[in-house]
Amino acid sequence: MITNGQGGCLENQACVKTTRECIVAILFISFIFLMGEISLWSENNKLQKTLYDITQTYEDYTSFDRALQRFLTLEEVQATKQYVEVAGVSTYSGWESYERLYEWVVSNIKYAYDPEIPVPVCEKSSECYFVYRQNYVQPPSFTLRRGQGDCEDMALLLYAMMKYYDIYYLGKEYRIWLADIDFKNFKSGHVAVIVPMKGGYVGILDPAGKFVDVGPVKYVLEKYDDWWSDEGGIKTITLYRVEVLRGEYYEDASGSFGDIVAYIIKSVT
Repeated sequence: MITNGQGGCLENQACVKTTRECIVAILFISFIFLMGEISLWSENNKLQKTLYDITQTYEDYTSFDRALQRFLTLEEVQATKQYVEVAGVSTYSGWESYERLYEWVVSNIKYAYDPEIPVPVCEKSSECYFVYRQNYVQPPSFTLRRGQGDCEDMALLLYAMMKYYDIYYLGKEYRIWLADIDFKNFKSGHVAVIVPMKGGYVGILDPAGKFVDVGPVKYVLEKYDDWWSDEGGIKTITLYRVEVLRGEYYEDASGSFGDIVAYIIKSVT
């Protein structure tokens, strides 16, 4: 005969067993939930990293100085070969050949604004959101295929063609600048090509702005500044230089219009 005490003991054992099963079940469910939370957190981090990488890639295409390093390569310069040839350049007329390359770009590349595209803006430790931006830089080969581009694209293409001419026609890579220009009205920027020359001279070739001239530094730059009077004139200029054969990129000077005039005068005298 089983006593009440023994019965109570058996009942307690059953309760303990049931309680243990409940605890195990609760722990298992908690573990599954925790794993799900960790998985979601991990996937969210992966998504944020992907969006962050997309943002950085976009910056490579929209930041002008970063685009130079990506797009002004020897391969991109070589892609302009047939277009340099049909432009009618020669080995005995450097500036005239530059002008012919300028004329080819003006005649064959249509000016076109960049379309607006949605871009994720992310910081590694914060939320991501989308904004619409209307600026990116094309490699010269892409501008040639499209047959259109904005001021950056046209200047970059002309620069690449001039580099091809220097390397493969003249046998030497001469110093040429890409000028990143800000106007006084703050509404827009601009890009042109500037060629320093011996004897205190400078040449400017601006295919999108339809400006080309060569002469004494101060005279040509002030004339170019007047050309942009509707934009309030030139506020600042940054001069970038690319040594294609060595794969090197430089920011040679940056400053006000007057600062850059003085810098170029010093560079050519």
